[in-house]
Amino acid sequence: MLIKRQLGDSPRTTKHLSKSSNEGYFENVLLNGKPCKMQIDTAADHTIMYKSVYRRDFSHIHLRKSNIRLCPYTDDSLSMYGELLCEIVYGEQNLTLPLTVVDHPEKLTLLGRSCLAKLRLNWSKVLHAKYKEAGSQIAKQRLHSMLKNKSHLCEDNYGGLKGHEPHIRVKPVYHTHRRVPYALREPVEAELQKLEENGRKKLERSEWASLIIVVPKADRSVRICGDYKVSINPSVEDEQIILPTTQDLYVQMAGSKVSHNNTHKGLYAYLKLRMGLNLH
Repeated sequence: MLIKRQLGDSPRTTKHLSKSSNEGYFENVLLNGKPCKMQIDTAADHTIMYKSVYRRDFSHIHLRKSNIRLCPYTDDSLSMYGELLCEIVYGEQNLTLPLTVVDHPEKLTLLGRSCLAKLRLNWSKVLHAKYKEAGSQIAKQRLHSMLKNKSHLCEDNYGGLKGHEPHIRVKPVYHTHRRVPYALREPVEAELQKLEENGRKKLERSEWASLIIVVPKADRSVRICGDYKVSINPSVEDEQIILPTTQDLYVQMAGSKVSHNNTHKGLYAYLKLRMGLNLH
């Protein structure tokens, strides 16, 4: 239920947390010495008591006149019954605060912000009470049964995982060659032949293969580069280490293996480190 509050010319809106008296969050307090179960409404400006509750429990207390106007969004004004000055006791807290009494069929008392701002509720208790269910005993029985059947998983030992030997593998990445435009095939094949003549090996097969990027040059020849960003580099794990010196890199590179490039004429292996590779 939505309620609009108007005080003078300043409209304010409030919204109840629940749709009915059977939903929402509740807390028990003492109002003028009488136990009262109040529904918590953190969006309501005022703490509201319905007329039926006032007549039942507090009719012996005189009401003060209230100049507050409340109306639902249907634009039908609620009849104001008055203002009740109440002594509110909650735990060790004792406050005297006004409650707005309205003519409404609901049999509720709403604990709004006017009281919540001064009353320190035990929110842990309120929230836990909301989720208590009659079936909690069944849940406990199911938990006990599961723990009993899986008791070996809760043993206090350092034996580790038994009956299974873990393996960590890095799957090689193999890319089929890109189609070379017919206009570039002749210069590409000439560059591959030149690379073979200068010691680059042509292979029959390989687990690793990177794509090539053909870069035309001003003299109509081409430069062949490896596209390692989609093959080797994603498989290299980043290490949180201090950046090594050039001399350190030379030592680490001794005996290193390289990936092969896949072209339309077959696989080729570099004999020297190529640009574009991530180094660690």
